[in-house]
Amino acid sequence: MSAALLTPNEVAALAAASKTVVEKLLEQRVFGKGRGAGGNRRLLPLHAVAVAAAVKSLGRRLTVSDKKLVARKLEMLSPSDLIKTAEIEVAPAVILHVGSLARDAVDRSSRAHGSRSAQSMAGLPPAIPSRP
Repeated sequence: MSAALLTPNEVAALAAASKTVVEKLLEQRVFGKGRGAGGNRRLLPLHAVAVAAAVKSLGRRLTVSDKKLVARKLEMLSPSDLIKTAEIEVAPAVILHVGSLARDAVDRSSRAHGSRSAQSMAGLPPAIPSRP
């Protein structure tokens, strides 16, 4: 899957979480700097949807370092099929089943990314026919 970038509003909508959950993750620098090439606009990777859904489900039970660990591990897995089955050990004998917490959110984000890719491909100018 290509490196899709989503706005915080898109991540919140796809994760079925409030925008404050995503803003708090940004404030805690869970995803690193989070700045796009455009300057002030914050763009997040596709796995941010799974992290936001997991944080929404678990609430305050995850520490900032746990959230960063989950984000790093999911970034390594990145394809949505792997995220759906991901199990991350956040502490000894404490395993976070991201797949069960965020499966619906990951499915929604994959479909949204697929439709966005199709729309951008449809917007390309037609190929110039070669002369015989």
